[in-house]
Amino acid sequence: MDRAVFIDAMRRAAASVTVVTTNGVAGRAGVTVSAMCSASADPPALLACIHQESTAVPAILGNGNFCVNILAEGQRHIAEWFAGLRREAAVDKFDCASWRDLGEYGLALDGALAVFGCRLAASHRVGSHFVLIGHPGIITRGDGLPLIYADRRFGVPLLQMPSEPPARLSPN
Repeated sequence: MDRAVFIDAMRRAAASVTVVTTNGVAGRAGVTVSAMCSASADPPALLACIHQESTAVPAILGNGNFCVNILAEGQRHIAEWFAGLRREAAVDKFDCASWRDLGEYGLALDGALAVFGCRLAASHRVGSHFVLIGHPGIITRGDGLPLIYADRRFGVPLLQMPSEPPARLSPN
């Protein structure tokens, strides 16, 4: 499989934008992530994929926790800070927003659409990324629309009700 073809096809997948954080003995770290999803409902588990070179990976592995913060539509600047798209000398990227320390569950973003504070259950290296699986111990929810990422751009979903019911397919 050609890498460029794969990347070009994957950029057509829309995903919620998240900031994955950690805090503890191995330090505080965070990174913008769009590769996050539910892994199981029973027991509740989710997974996040983080590039092997991210400074967040050794901190998450050392702390044994991570927090997935799903960003709301007005939080693009936070995604940009944690993706390294905004840089200013001597500025801590955590200063771009207000955070709550969840203890053994990482750092929660105030105003996030949803927060999943997780204990790290497993980590697996897959190619260039670490797949992290966590069991949430703390979940909070906010209101609004999610910030999404598709085709190398940030956006928000367009939600509209259909003017008529969708057509049903009939068997032939």
